[in-house]
Amino acid sequence: MTIIDFISQVMDGTGISSDDTFISRRFVYNEFQLVRAELLKQELNKDRLLDGSFAQTISGFKLRESDISQTNRYNTKTVLVSEYELPKLIEYDKGIALFQVYTMSGQSITITNKSSWQNKINRRHQPEDVIYGFVDKNRLVVTGVDDLEEMELDIVGFFFDPIEASILSYKAECGDNENACKPAYEMDINLPGHISGRAVNMVRESVFRVLGIPLDNTNNSQSDIQIQQPKQS
Repeated sequence: MTIIDFISQVMDGTGISSDDTFISRRFVYNEFQLVRAELLKQELNKDRLLDGSFAQTISGFKLRESDISQTNRYNTKTVLVSEYELPKLIEYDKGIALFQVYTMSGQSITITNKSSWQNKINRRHQPEDVIYGFVDKNRLVVTGVDDLEEMELDIVGFFFDPIEASILSYKAECGDNENACKPAYEMDINLPGHISGRAVNMVRESVFRVLGIPLDNTNNSQSDIQIQQPKQS
């Protein structure tokens, strides 16, 4: 399903033409981000979707060798830092929803956090041939690689803004030629069916509230509209 498909499902269920309302696509998408993040957080806290199923992949995410000051800050000889800030990841009880990071050749990178990594490198006996990755100041840091000035990675996770994450992938594919990239609202979103249906209903309720349309909350039916009958004279 694309983003515009989701928006259409929300608005079609209101019974109101898009030409007759001030509700914008952007408003619906902003509500979608909040609802999607909360529903995915609930699933992750129940130890579901932790295998990365239905997660989003950023392909060709570029990292470059850090300068001397960066290397001193990380207290290691070889450090690669991402060119761009990593899009905001959804957070849940066990941390951030970053599941897999691997090189273009398929080599997996061990995901950790900065404090855990610092504890590992301070040990007398360190594991050999392990490449670590962690997020520091919103950038992805990779250590343990040999003599590389730059590298590209695939990153799998649940990002708060699917459009922002998709743009980074398309940027790697189409470069500076914006006309070659897919329009933002035509980008795909991948959600389990039970989450997708709930998200449509919850965002539609937000639209109803903004439009001042009361909801029928009887029988736990949160998505039914209370039709206001005109008074008889």
